[in-house]
Amino acid sequence: MSEAGDNSDRENELIIWPESAIAGLEIDMQRFLQPLSEELEMKGKTLMSGIIEYDINTDEYHNAIIMLGQLPIEVSYSQTSTNRYRKHHLLPIGEFVPFENLLRPLAPYFNLPMSSFHRGDEVQKNLTSGLATFAPALCYEVAFPELLRKNILQETGVLLTLSNDAWFGSSIGPDQHLQIARMRAIEFARPMLRSTNNGITAIYDDQGKELGRLASNTEGVLRQKVQPAFGFTPYQRFGSTPLHLYCLLVIILTLTLNYLKGHKKT
Repeated sequence: MSEAGDNSDRENELIIWPESAIAGLEIDMQRFLQPLSEELEMKGKTLMSGIIEYDINTDEYHNAIIMLGQLPIEVSYSQTSTNRYRKHHLLPIGEFVPFENLLRPLAPYFNLPMSSFHRGDEVQKNLTSGLATFAPALCYEVAFPELLRKNILQETGVLLTLSNDAWFGSSIGPDQHLQIARMRAIEFARPMLRSTNNGITAIYDDQGKELGRLASNTEGVLRQKVQPAFGFTPYQRFGSTPLHLYCLLVIILTLTLNYLKGHKKT
């Protein structure tokens, strides 16, 4: 998926690969990533991709998004570049084990591969390129609007979500996951770019209108021109507070009416 026209060689193209697109640790993939980044830069293209980041100094693993190719000079790609995103909302059991000292010894089920990720910060810098500024979410993080709300700034022009939907199987999961992502586009009035490995890849504009999609388990490339959008929506300003107040008011009114009914009977 990319922000581009029909010509695959045109410059200023953003290419988006999904979560787990690069099957290897970033530290072990430098002989592939460095030449790829240089080639993309020469062609005037930018690549976003999911990858597993490993910090040899801290022995920490992160589910991450990195950017290669044509980037602002101060944020060009390297293994230590800060123009990256580390997943904050980790998947229980799949990416981390709660109370792992107690649970891991109980059964092999709690020792799944790659189940010891470290959590990224709740608030992180947006990803930046020469095309736009992006607020990212990895996999089911897109289901947490308050997390995105904390990371959408005045200069944020596009929402981005990468996902590995393989674990949904043949269920309705990919369709539901897609609709959740679309809801974020509507809430924040910004385009949403969604790239998945075998789920539903799609692009929505700032009103939640679908601009194109690739069906699940379909090999292909989705290309579309996307216009970044700015400003703050009511949800961006107030979050879920009005909804919480409304629910509280309904509860109070319900309790009051029940009390008055009971009082009249007596």
